[in-house]
Amino acid sequence: EENRWNRPKMSLAQKKDRIAKKKASFLTAQEQAAES
Repeated sequence: EENRWNRPKMSLAQKKDRIAKKKASFLTAQEQAAES
């Protein structure tokens, strides 16, 4: 498999973690916007 040698720096778990964090901050921002 060629991918083994030029795999991305970010693993899938790290990507998912970042997406989850982005989603969380986005949702909190939406909630704050709805409250004000």
